[in-house]
Order: sequence, then C-alpha cells, then structure tokens
Amino acid sequence: MNSRLFILYAFCFLFSIPIGAQTKNTHTNFIWLNYNNTVYINHKWKILNDVQYRTRNWFQYQSVLAVRSGLSYTINRHTSVAAGFAWFANYKYINDAPIIANEYRPWQDVTFQSIFNNKKILSNRIRIEERFLQQIKNGGQTNFYDQRLRLRYRLEFGMPIVKSKITCNIGNEVMVNIDYLLSNRFFDQNRAYVFFNVPILKNTLFQFQYLKIFQWQVDNNTLDNQNIFRCSIHQQLNAR
Repeated sequence: MNSRLFILYAFCFLFSIPIGAQTKNTHTNFIWLNYNNTVYINHKWKILNDVQYRTRNWFQYQSVLAVRSGLSYTINRHTSVAAGFAWFANYKYINDAPIIANEYRPWQDVTFQSIFNNKKILSNRIRIEERFLQQIKNGGQTNFYDQRLRLRYRLEFGMPIVKSKITCNIGNEVMVNIDYLLSNRFFDQNRAYVFFNVPILKNTLFQFQYLKIFQWQVDNNTLDNQNIFRCSIHQQLNAR
C-alpha cells in the first residue's frame, strides 16, 4: 500500500478516537437491502448501478432510499477510475412523522488492485464525493443545502473459500469531510466490514455483509455505534 495513503488513513482513524471520548454514544441496528448490477460495454468500459433501501431499529423506521450510477474505465489490470452521481432520500423523524431530506452526490474514485496467485485480491479505493444535503427547518424541507466535500479511503482484502465457489472479503473504510479540516465536522464515519459472495446463477450472486460503523452526528454531539446487516443481489450484464 502506498505509504502516503497509509499515513492519511492512520491519521483519520486516530483523529476519531478523542471524538468518541468527549461525547455521548448511541447504539443503532440497521437492515440494508441492495440491488447492484454492472453492465460491461467492452473490456475497458462498464456502467455501475445500485439501488439501496435501508431501515433503522431493524425494520421499525425507514432510513434511506438511494439510487446511484456511474461509469468506470479500466486503465490496466491493476488500476481503474470511475465517476457518477447518486440521489439519497434521507428520512428524518419529528414526533414519529417522517420527513425526507434529499441529498445529491456527484462522486469520482480511483481503485488500485494487487492480485496474488490469481485468487487473492488487495484493493485500495479513494473516492471524492461532492455532497449537497437538504436542510430541514421547522419540521419541513427548505431550499437550502449544506455542501460538504467528503474523502473516503477503503482498504479491502478478498479471497475464495469453500472450494473457491464462495468468496470472503474483509475491509475498512474511513470517511472525512476535508473542507472541515480544523473543526469537529472533519470526522464523518468509520466502517469495518466482512462479506460473503455466494453464486446463485451464472451472472448473479448473493452477498451477505456485516458492517460495524461509528458515525459522528455533529448536530447533537453523538457518536453512533451502528450494527448493519446487508443483503445484496449483484448481477453482471454484457451490453455486447
């Protein structure tokens, strides 16, 4: 792994430690349901799409509805770049009444992969997100948006198991708001996770993922300790 990326990752992780010590903590359980597909245009270009539905306190409250799409270009066996756009409907609750705060999110990323024995993969991804989050005031939507520039760094290792038919991946991703470098808004969240890919058809697999997320809620000075159980369907489609 590039030493500069390692230093940035370590710095971001260490930055989060005093935040948790100085604030209150909450614990929340989430269910995430996903559908993802990758449309291969040719050996260099592909389209990435996903739809997400998230609930909070298991299935008690709606949390997020999201649609994301992007275009990816493979530079070589080890490097690819991508860019796209996402829309998030974030559910806020006031006296148990849901209010949707929209978020519009252009994004760009670069991914570096190291492949060992044609089976084990070590992946580094750096993503930039230009986030536009709709503000809620007096129990309703406003025409004002909070703008944040978020940096995400993900390190992931994957390998086949169970006679090479099932793959297991473990990873960690840290997210920081780089335009709030010197304030308590800098740390956004840290995600540690493990997931299993199980083929169900020739071009389709089922993925079960567990994530442990520590997310900083700057509005009420809270570090939310989250357990997420994620079920996804992933399809690969060939436009050719």
